[in-house]
Amino acid sequence: MSVKNFFYHFVLLYLSFLIPLNAQNSGFENDSTTFEQRFLSIDNDFKFDFAKTAKQYRAILSTVDSLIKKHPKQTYFLRRKADILNKRALVYIQEAKFTEALEYLTESIGIRDKYGKPNDASSSYYLMGIVWVRQNEYERAKTYYDSAYIMTERNIKKGKPHHSFKATLLNLYGSHYANLDSISKAEYYFKKAINFADSLGSKGTGAMNRIQYAEVLHDKGRLSEALQLREQALRNFRDIGHKEGEMNALSDLAISYNALGNHHKALPLMQDYVDYLKKTNQKGRLMVYYSDYIKVLEKNRKFELAFQEQKNHLTLRDSVKNAEKYKELADLDAKLKYESKKAVDSLKIISERKLVEAEQSKKASVRFWVVVSVLLFVLGIIAFFYFRNRQRIKEQAYQNILLNNKVATKTEEINELLTETIQHIKSKERIAENLQKLSNEQEGITLKSIIADLKASKADNAKLMLIKQNIEQVNFEFIKKLKNLHPELTKTDVEICSLIRIGLSRKEVANLRNTSLEAVKTSRFRIKKKLNLSSALSLDDYINSL
Repeated sequence: MSVKNFFYHFVLLYLSFLIPLNAQNSGFENDSTTFEQRFLSIDNDFKFDFAKTAKQYRAILSTVDSLIKKHPKQTYFLRRKADILNKRALVYIQEAKFTEALEYLTESIGIRDKYGKPNDASSSYYLMGIVWVRQNEYERAKTYYDSAYIMTERNIKKGKPHHSFKATLLNLYGSHYANLDSISKAEYYFKKAINFADSLGSKGTGAMNRIQYAEVLHDKGRLSEALQLREQALRNFRDIGHKEGEMNALSDLAISYNALGNHHKALPLMQDYVDYLKKTNQKGRLMVYYSDYIKVLEKNRKFELAFQEQKNHLTLRDSVKNAEKYKELADLDAKLKYESKKAVDSLKIISERKLVEAEQSKKASVRFWVVVSVLLFVLGIIAFFYFRNRQRIKEQAYQNILLNNKVATKTEEINELLTETIQHIKSKERIAENLQKLSNEQEGITLKSIIADLKASKADNAKLMLIKQNIEQVNFEFIKKLKNLHPELTKTDVEICSLIRIGLSRKEVANLRNTSLEAVKTSRFRIKKKLNLSSALSLDDYINSL
């Protein structure tokens, strides 16, 4: 017997006392009392005759639905409906109808949520784990075990008596790791489950935990350890008067004795178990057990009894032959339905995945084109300002060329005026000399010639004013900037700076201003001081840098 099948067998035992059977007393006392009696009657027969109780649970479901409508404010009938759905799901698990089992368990969980007690669904999640264990989906089963364990811990913290169920779940973790061949982890959880059940004084749960642990040890060849656990489990079941558990413990104990070669001790235990199966009409389990029982009879040289039991075995086999074939067909049909539903679910998942992927692709495409559009817009703006700025630069360069040409023209005019002015300055010097000669009554100098020279000097002054005006026009921006930077400069200072700006030498500045060279040098020194220029920086360089 495999670990998962053996454990499933004891799931049935546990559920026989898993659900508390206390009815509530209120305005619906008569309905609840009558319904509770009917529920208990079916529940007592549940572990003996699945087929019979499955029909009864199906019938009682319609009753509980009508009572829920009659008493909408009471949660009792909702809780009982969830319990019934769990029982029906367990029948479907036994019949390998896993799709139907999951549907009932899902509905049961929904009911717990509906009346505001989601943690009451711990047993439903527990059974969902069993569904996936039966299909060898161990890791998937563990996710449901974890949910059941978390809910059970919450219930215990709230003061609910769910400690025995916690011990069962710890034992379940041991079975999980045993199925994965992780024996060290399996033993850890089995021992933890047994110790926890013993600390609670829960002999029934402790017995079932020992039976499961013993099954794992027996499969690993640790027969003596398995025997001790099964003996203690048998004592526990007898102490609490649990007949079904006691008989199953007897069967397991006989298996241990038989494996150890003690066929003499195994025989009476197996005889008691076979009698119990006959009495309770458990034909399916009896059919499976007969072969081991007959072998033990032969090893104990009980040949006549072995022959009789062999005849009983053949008779029983013939009687259930048609039923077995029908069950095989039913199991095959259930498997096909399950596979079909799984295929449909897979197609549905693939279809939904494709829709999601298509939607994500569409969103990604939209985001891509939005980004591209934004980038193109930004690039367009950059290109617009780039070409506009480039055009401005071209226009500015053209204006600079025109301005430079104009400045060059003006500079030429100034230079011409300067040349003429210098000549006229020399003319003034000549006038002065002539006046001196006239005063000395020298010959050849007449007043008329001096008057002519004076008229020419007057014209020279007019030209000098024109030069100054042209210089101011040419250096307009420079003069404006110089005054803003150095408002302390006088008009004369600014004029000298302008003359330096257009490239005149100190002598040319002196001649133009009709002053001495020393006076120009003094003015330059004074201007440099006002500008706070260091000795390393010349006045000409600074002026030309503006």
